Amino acid sequence: MKKLIFMAALAAMLSGCAKDGDTGPQGPQGNTGPQGNPGISQIKCIYKYLSASDFITVSTSGNSYKKKAAIYISEMTSSVLNDGLVMVYKENATDVWQALPFTSFFSGSSIMYHSFTAEPNWINIYLESETNFTISGIWSYKIVVASNSLRQANPDLNWNDYKEVCRRFNLEQ
Repeated sequence: MKKLIFMAALAAMLSGCAKDGDTGPQGPQGNTGPQGNPGISQIKCIYKYLSASDFITVSTSGNSYKKKAAIYISEMTSSVLNDGLVMVYKENATDVWQALPFTSFFSGSSIMYHSFTAEPNWINIYLESETNFTISGIWSYKIVVASNSLRQANPDLNWNDYKEVCRRFNLEQ
């Protein structure tokens, strides 16, 4: 009986082996994929240096003082805004980058809220405080624009950590 089972198994294995035949006809053309983000292939980093003259006063009513700087960025298309990723980082100390939005302190205990909005062709950086403030010196910003496919392909990446983003994609720090 064991010999009969062994012979049946051996016959089944040998009958499964066959010589490769001719290549069959080509299959039909696949569907066209979605349009990519114009202006960026995968990721782009834009450096901007802003001074007091780049910020305009938006509001000074009651206890709300708000300033805004508008930055023109041609890569900021509707497609990027709808499907991509936009990050803005501010240099808080030499080579220390903080992702917006965040809150900082100035003049002792006064609080300033840093935020941004994005629209086609523009990034708007906002500074807001309950205390009137002035801007001095040069403020450095880095804006990272990434495609949706790149964002989805890197679910483990902490996009709030600028240095980690640079290491992952070999961006200049």
